[in-house]
Amino acid sequence: MLTPEIKKRLSEETLDEKLQKLEAHIKSSLRGSRSKISKNYQRWDRNIAVYRGLHIRDEEDLQAADANEPEKSVIPMSFAQVQTWAAFGFMLFRQNTTFYEMKATGAEDHPLADLIERGLERDLCHNAWNSKLYQFLLDMARCSIAPIKHWWTVDTAKIQVSRPMSLDILGLPQFGGEETLELTTYEGNRIQNVSPFRFLPDLRLPITRWREGRFVADEDEWHITNVKELEKKNLAAGVKHVRQADRNLFKESDRVESRFATLAAELNSGSRAGQDATDFMTVKVEGNIWLTPQEYDLGPEDHPVLFNFILANDRLISIMRQNALHFEFNYDLGVFSPDSEARLAEGLCDTINALQETVSWLYNTRIQSVRRSLDNHLVVHPSYVDLAALESRSPIIPLSKNTPVDDIRKYVSQIQVADSTTGHFQDADTLMKTMMFVTGVNENAMGQYAPGRRSATENRAANIGASSRMKMLLSCAWEMALGPLGRKLSINQRQGITLPTYQKIFGSSEEVLAKWPAFAPEDPAALVGNDDFLVFDGTLQSEKGFLAQNLQELVTTVIQNPEFAMASGFDLQAALDEIQTLRGTSNVRRFFKPPQVQPVPGATGVAAGGAPSPAGSAIPPGFTPPAGAV
Repeated sequence: MLTPEIKKRLSEETLDEKLQKLEAHIKSSLRGSRSKISKNYQRWDRNIAVYRGLHIRDEEDLQAADANEPEKSVIPMSFAQVQTWAAFGFMLFRQNTTFYEMKATGAEDHPLADLIERGLERDLCHNAWNSKLYQFLLDMARCSIAPIKHWWTVDTAKIQVSRPMSLDILGLPQFGGEETLELTTYEGNRIQNVSPFRFLPDLRLPITRWREGRFVADEDEWHITNVKELEKKNLAAGVKHVRQADRNLFKESDRVESRFATLAAELNSGSRAGQDATDFMTVKVEGNIWLTPQEYDLGPEDHPVLFNFILANDRLISIMRQNALHFEFNYDLGVFSPDSEARLAEGLCDTINALQETVSWLYNTRIQSVRRSLDNHLVVHPSYVDLAALESRSPIIPLSKNTPVDDIRKYVSQIQVADSTTGHFQDADTLMKTMMFVTGVNENAMGQYAPGRRSATENRAANIGASSRMKMLLSCAWEMALGPLGRKLSINQRQGITLPTYQKIFGSSEEVLAKWPAFAPEDPAALVGNDDFLVFDGTLQSEKGFLAQNLQELVTTVIQNPEFAMASGFDLQAALDEIQTLRGTSNVRRFFKPPQVQPVPGATGVAAGGAPSPAGSAIPPGFTPPAGAV
């Protein structure tokens, strides 16, 4: 929330000298980032266009369309490669019951592991996480980077309710009327994908070290009404001084690199632009930045402190401290290839672009050649052939009456043209195999099998080999983005959750309420520097099935040798639980009932010496318990 002092300073029509200095510093930082990352826009646009199969029509395509013939096209090999890679990553990350699995390092945290997993899964479901994970994987493959941001939010809504009817002092009924209640509709983490085109990190460092930068931000188009909602929540101030976006506004700030600045101006270029001050679009830039508070009259500290800022049409409308107990940027970044030697490494589409273009060219030239060969190129003797009938493609071509009766090929003959494109499809097939060899996204990953029979062991080895390269990249993405994201989401939840929301999520039983003080401690130090972390189980289902089969064979062997089982202390029940867990069935013990001990006829129910026997058990007559037995 904005402090009253900062809110007053931002509400002035002209910002004071220190805020103007801060605004200029933020704009200068963003301008440097924008000028560097915009150099990748053309490459990303090309990758996305090829992935979508978009082809710019030329004159040859228009002529082919007029003749009802096929136009040139993009062979969607990039689409197949990206979709296979994204599908593999999606299934790898979503194969377990919950996306995040908590590993507690202290005994006091073990009871909270289940609550943290359930709480994170609830927030992910509320944010349609599957679609966001899919977009995350697409961005990594097509643009090599996949930004994602999060924040804690409390959404409310007002509702009118009728008060119950009461009796006045005379005992007559009195209507209660209506009152307005403000209810919390959602309290939890918000997660949002950020387009690589809109992401503005500190690129003075390699992209793999973006967390060490001094700032990070993203830009988006917002309607002025949405910006005013921030002011109502005390998250912004001075919104009434935000100018409508036009090209001159951004020229003044030298913001020529931004593709979204001009977009907002185009959105406002309609008939209502400049006429209605309550209906126009803004370019909102939001992010985190390290600042020295003393330098801008934001606090007494003389060392860097993390702040959140918001610009609307290049006007500073918010600057507040980052109070999250994780003390980090509220952004995370997945990188397709975390190569520290490259400022911005290439993605999957960049790697196969040259092969993709060649394959499309081979297919298109082959189709064009076939189309040309379908047209008859004839050599005609005009003295003996009716040219008008020939040009009209009439099924009957009459010859003149004075045509000699001999070989007709002397008067009408088709030109024999050698087709040099007959091997293009075979060449394209070779390039496709080369593409799969280069990326590792091959037939096994796509669910296709090479010709010939394979044993189960050979098939398993092929699947593991096909997935190893993709698993390596996805494991790096987990360590760089998804793992830190989950850790910060859990800290946000434990820091900001209220007891009513806690009860709605986990219930209100005595056992759950007893964990509340540990889940949401009053002392913030309990959440700072927490060593508990979220683990990633990257074992594939095929690998889990192999492990389950090996363990099942061990159980079978042990059962056949009961003496060895008793001597080694083999826990059969634990082994069965592990086998079923590997195959996707958890808590298998619920299917087993505890054995019921039948009472022995004639038993008295009292042990020797007058001590009662254990509940539900019977002691045979004449049995004497050992000394010291209870």
